[in-house]
Formats: sequence, structure tokens, C-alpha cells
Amino acid sequence: MPKTSFDPSSHGFRFLNEFQDKALGVVPMYGACGGMSYAALDYFLAGRAVPPYAKTPSNSSVLGRYIWDRHWDSTVRSWHAARHAELSSCLDEQALAQQTTRVEWERMRTAIDRGTTVVLGLIGWGPIPSRNHQVVAYGYEDRPQTVYVYDNRVGPEEICLVNDGRSAYWWSSKTGASSSSSASDMRWRGWFLESGYQPRAPVVAGQYSAECEYQWVSRWGYKSPGRPSS
Repeated sequence: MPKTSFDPSSHGFRFLNEFQDKALGVVPMYGACGGMSYAALDYFLAGRAVPPYAKTPSNSSVLGRYIWDRHWDSTVRSWHAARHAELSSCLDEQALAQQTTRVEWERMRTAIDRGTTVVLGLIGWGPIPSRNHQVVAYGYEDRPQTVYVYDNRVGPEEICLVNDGRSAYWWSSKTGASSSSSASDMRWRGWFLESGYQPRAPVVAGQYSAECEYQWVSRWGYKSPGRPSS
């Protein structure tokens, strides 16, 4: 059972993915799964503990802004959004299944064998990419094909994605508890390894409060502690 040193109970956020926003101020967005996955990996690779915050931070907080910025890194800036759209629109279930169980599986397997924790893009039901999801993968088993993941809609615990070879689908061992989750999250059409992840210095815990104030560590340097400027 090959695994990296990533452990959801230690490296996953305590709060669930309850983020909401509006793209371009108009289109509703439910969840920042890519941002939370990228941010968890940022903290892990930097050797820093995730902020011990039990409630989802507001979008205007430093941590919230950091996670949303990482969400855009994980989708638009990395071109993963285009890959999500491409696979979501695939009507050939067998072709998508083979892409996942053969090509993407070997890519993920090779990375984890090297000790590299990765982010996966999960393909949900229908042609709408908003039904997709992003998780951190840190281990696998070959028979049956099983991926061990941190799912930010479930919380800091180990979740398994399993393909038993009897169908084209991947089944989750537990569905999310966040408001953006649904029963359909137990089954996924496929997934792909998101190769565009680049580490970024995470925000560093300052004085914790109900406002979730942090000192922002940007990719260029430090800003003074407190609320981020507009």
C-alpha cells in the first residue's frame, strides 16, 4: 500500500469546504475545492501546520482570500478548467473509464511511488464542470484499484476512491458533509492528475481570532499582519 507522508488528520483543514462566491460578480460558485486542495498541499510541502480553524473562513479574510486565489490557480490559471470541461462533455463512458484506469492511474501511481502527493480532478455527472471536484491523493492500492485521498468536503480523514473492475465508475467511501455535497458524490465517472500544481508559500498563522486574521505571505514577500487591504 504505497503512500506518501501526507496525512489528512494532520495536513487537512479542520473546516469543511463551505465557500460560496460569484464569478464575475454574477455566476454563483459553490465550493473552492481546488483552492483547499492546493492550500493543504502548500502547507504540507512548506512543513507548516494548517491553521486550526474549525469554521470556514469568510471570503474577505486573509485565509479565505488565499484559498480563493489558489482556487483560480487550480482551475483557470493552470488550464485545468479546460480539462474538466473536456472530460465532463465526454459521452463515451468506456473511453473515459479507460483513460482513468490506465493512463491517469499510471501517472498517479508513478508520482506517488516517487513520494509526490498530487491533486486529482474528479469528473462528476453530466456535462456541467461545476459537478466536478478536486482532492489530494497520497496513496493507492492496485487490487482493487483504490486511491487514498483528502476530500475537503468530508474533512480531515482518510477517504478511498475505489474501482472494483465491475463497472466504469469510481466509488467514494464517504460522501461530503458540506452543503455543496450530494448523494451523487459517492460515484465518479473518472478523474485525471492535475499536473499544473506549483507550490506557493502559505499564509502564516498570526493571532487567531473569530475573524481568522493571518499574516499574509505572498509569493513575492511579506505584508504586515491584519486585514488585507482592498
